[in-house]
Amino acid sequence: MNINSRNLIRSVLINLLFITVAIVTMGGQCVGKVKPNPERKLFLSKDSYYLFNPIWHPSDEWIYYLAIPDIGQSFHSNDPKFSGSIWRVKTDGTNDRMVLDGHYALLTISHNGEKLAFIKGSYPYPNDENDNKIIIADTSGVILDTITITRGETVSWVKFGRDNDKIYYSTQIAHDSIGYFRINIDGSGDELLFTRYGLYYYFDLFPNDSLYSQYRTVPALNPQSSNYVVFPDEINEVDLILKNLSTGETDSLIAAPYGTPVYIDLPSWSPDGDKIIYCVGPQGGSYLSIKKLELWMVEGIELR
Repeated sequence: MNINSRNLIRSVLINLLFITVAIVTMGGQCVGKVKPNPERKLFLSKDSYYLFNPIWHPSDEWIYYLAIPDIGQSFHSNDPKFSGSIWRVKTDGTNDRMVLDGHYALLTISHNGEKLAFIKGSYPYPNDENDNKIIIADTSGVILDTITITRGETVSWVKFGRDNDKIYYSTQIAHDSIGYFRINIDGSGDELLFTRYGLYYYFDLFPNDSLYSQYRTVPALNPQSSNYVVFPDEINEVDLILKNLSTGETDSLIAAPYGTPVYIDLPSWSPDGDKIIYCVGPQGGSYLSIKKLELWMVEGIELR
């Protein structure tokens, strides 16, 4: 073997070693590139906190969200069990403060902006705190009422009706069926609307309070044109997808600010319908542990 051949083999081995070290350093994941999107921006990141479940106040003045202190826990994309305190921040990123301390999930807001609804427990998979009760509070964090749910296994998703006096919720009623219910905010009149086979826990409401559900992922109907819905990619949760319900056409919002693997979830529209806030965090390790959760925003969304 001549010197040139030996040098070539050595060069190849060195390159292979470099690639192997890079993959091990990244937790065994081949990280994809970040696609540019000038309308994508970081809205809120907090040291020692995971942020999730942002919702826009109808006045466009506040964004409410949930925050979990980082105490060294590990969240995996297939079983995260997020549960946190309720916070709110101005839409310009100022005046960030806690509203209600506790372990809550499924945060939503009434259409008149006067009430919050949520559960004590975790999203998306229940933990020991989930007690099948929907909590109603005002937007300053004062708890007004608690609705005990007697149907199904545990509350999976919650939304206010258009007139703000009813709560819509979903729950698993059999191993392969989801039930959708409506109940008055005083706990009376619990009514089964329909059942659906499969993993359709999450839903949003059209202006007439009819339900739209999306397989495995959280849908958000545009508040100005409910013909459009946004939801996380239902396969890998690495992007947000905008869908025209009339044509079936879909567009990527290029929502991922980090190279894949990444976790994206829980989108919420601004009241004017041209911005979306959502939670996102990079993942790593052999079990795709979520390393942090921040609130990001995509602006200037055009409906075509």
